[in-house]
Amino acid sequence: MVLRALMRVNYAEPDTSDEEFGADCMEVEQQPQSKRRKVAPTRSASKSAAKKSVVAVPKKLKVTQRKKKDETVFNFLQLPGEIRNLIYGYAFTSDKPINMVSLGHSTIGRMDHIAYKLLRTCKQVCREATPFLYTKNLFSFSTPQSLHAFMIRFPNAVPHLRNIQVGFLIVIRGSLVDGCKTILDNLAHVPLENLQAQIKLSVSNVEEATRDVYNALGDWINAVGKRYDDAFAALKILKIEYVQLYQYELIDTNDELEQFYSGIRKLIDQDQATGDDRNGADDSDHDSDEDDE
Repeated sequence: MVLRALMRVNYAEPDTSDEEFGADCMEVEQQPQSKRRKVAPTRSASKSAAKKSVVAVPKKLKVTQRKKKDETVFNFLQLPGEIRNLIYGYAFTSDKPINMVSLGHSTIGRMDHIAYKLLRTCKQVCREATPFLYTKNLFSFSTPQSLHAFMIRFPNAVPHLRNIQVGFLIVIRGSLVDGCKTILDNLAHVPLENLQAQIKLSVSNVEEATRDVYNALGDWINAVGKRYDDAFAALKILKIEYVQLYQYELIDTNDELEQFYSGIRKLIDQDQATGDDRNGADDSDHDSDEDDE
């Protein structure tokens, strides 16, 4: 080709006498520009092109994929309320007690055997499932103070409590007795069905133990009695598992515990009689004041 002849380098002076040299130059100048030859891309060029290339997905395809994904999500709240209640019963009921541990002013519990994370899904599920969690399980507190911490941290859960277990350490004329009274007073309006008590005392005989227990639990016993209009209603709720006396002597047999309950009943009767006498005295004073007028 003529183009190749021009690209060759020749350091010799051209022979101007040759007519073909001038003809070649004129021929090249008059030729139109040749099209660029296609050259295979190098490896680096192909990589950069691949990075810049974007594959466009049709909008219809995106919408279809989204619909298929949404169809796999199950709408739990569309189930009838009766079915949801059955699921809550299975998810939040356990035969094992939930042990609550007090850490300062907070209380935590091990609930590995309960699907408690279901409560975090939404407000409606939390509102519907909370009664199942607190009414169907036994909550165990090592001390009245841990129970008090629970009541402060979860005030909305307290009205739903039905079964609790509390360990009582009662010392004669100690501040723990006043603490027990205050904590149990807050439970007086909770419709408990079962209060399991594990009691440790610093006395050495059953009579003194009965008096100390009633001194600590008496206000709660009387409040429950007024609520149900039955002075002994609290004894149907109170389930004493054992009483540990001084030097680790245990009262845990049925006969010993029955003797313990009998002593508490006598103290309840005495309080009732004292209250009746006090009310009678107040009435007589009121009548005498009216007569004087």
